[in-house]
Amino acid sequence: MQHRAWQAAQGIATGPLIYYFGSRHRSEEYLYGEEIEAYLSDKVLTHAGLAFSRDTPRKVYIQHKMLEDAELLANLIDSDEKGVFYLCGPTWPVPDVYEALVGALVRYKGREAQEAGQYLEDLKEEERYVLEVRRPMAQSPSLSPALTSPPRCTELLFHVVSWSRLGRNRWRCACKNRPEAVSTCALSACVPLLAATRYLTAHTRALR
Repeated sequence: MQHRAWQAAQGIATGPLIYYFGSRHRSEEYLYGEEIEAYLSDKVLTHAGLAFSRDTPRKVYIQHKMLEDAELLANLIDSDEKGVFYLCGPTWPVPDVYEALVGALVRYKGREAQEAGQYLEDLKEEERYVLEVRRPMAQSPSLSPALTSPPRCTELLFHVVSWSRLGRNRWRCACKNRPEAVSTCALSACVPLLAATRYLTAHTRALR
């Protein structure tokens, strides 16, 4: 955004810039709010979808804001605009963001769901669908609470995996489309052997 602001100050024409931000509380975590609001006022930012999950009666996340803007997003990433989509932050929104984009392409570009998913995969190869995401460090065994329900774990292609309990803090996951991708999950991390895993543990669910 700062680079876009510099370009605007130099009179360099730029395309639209859409920004999504999500956190729990606007008052506590919207650290660059004044700067972002200024960019919106100066037209550096075309649109901002802000989601503060604990400030509303119903939890709202960035994927919900994306659903509201589905037509706009579809037109940016599947047109001569050749838009670029970046997702930065934790891994847990990845499947929901992916589904929001697939749904936008299905609804507004007439693609089948499988075709839309493949289109996003092709955008990765073009570096137009970029995931810069991280997962938190596993908890220390001495601090880890007992997991009374299985962690929510999602395989790279966003297929939900099935779980069976092995004991306290231990779960076995088996990806439905890759039955051989099996591992034991201890504490707060689950890593299927044959898949680059997207995960949500009981601990991270509590943080949402």
